[in-house]
Amino acid sequence: MNEAEIEKKHLIHSLIIPSIFSILMILIHGYVSFYNIDVAKWGVYPRENFGFMGVFTAPFVHSGWEHLFSNLPPFFIASVMIIYFYPKIAYQSILIIYVLTGILVWIIARQVYHIGASGVVYGLIAFIAWSGIFRRNRRSLALATIIIVLYGGIYATTEPIKEGISWESHLLGAFSGVFTAYFFKEELETEEAMELSSVSKSAEEKTFFFERDTFEMTIEERIAAAEKLRQEEELRKLHELLQKMQNQPPTNFPYFPGQWFSNNTWS
Repeated sequence: MNEAEIEKKHLIHSLIIPSIFSILMILIHGYVSFYNIDVAKWGVYPRENFGFMGVFTAPFVHSGWEHLFSNLPPFFIASVMIIYFYPKIAYQSILIIYVLTGILVWIIARQVYHIGASGVVYGLIAFIAWSGIFRRNRRSLALATIIIVLYGGIYATTEPIKEGISWESHLLGAFSGVFTAYFFKEELETEEAMELSSVSKSAEEKTFFFERDTFEMTIEERIAAAEKLRQEEELRKLHELLQKMQNQPPTNFPYFPGQWFSNNTWS
């Protein structure tokens, strides 16, 4: 199997789970719309036992088609990006974001029904954006830039600016995404590890005009280096002075510096 076929297989694999979840959301909303079912009872109702079920069911129900299709594209795109580019941690990360967002809404949010996948969407987007910040390699930073350009504007609705919007879900979802990105920041993918290894190797092979690049030294290191140079300069001058004194011709004084440490005694 050549590289192109491997990439194609990986892409198809990355599409499977997001596609299943997206189709389920559409089918569920089609069903409840056709039979005019009240979906509120499937939402998260904070701090009540009957409302805890919504931690798992709320992302699948929406108030209308507009609500559903405002969440579906970013959910699908962000999920595919995570599974494709972070396969080592993708499913754990998505699960943590999904469950943690719901639990935090149940603990903290207002006592109204919270429905929809927007909290999870905010979490997925935050995960991609902050993974770029925490990992600081070219690929993760590029992904962060892409997701921010596409969907960075949605974070305006983390503030309580519109009635009927669960801004708590948005805010707590974003927090869950940041937390998950930080939690997995050391779990490098194969490409990231190769890039890091390449950078480290280049750093080892780097040659300097000076013994140490000044711009890579801390203030304390620069002070220590300057003090070392000063001491070396003083020792050099002292050595030159001693050399001059030892090379001077004898005088009438019975003990010139070269004789001071002889075994002679006198009184």
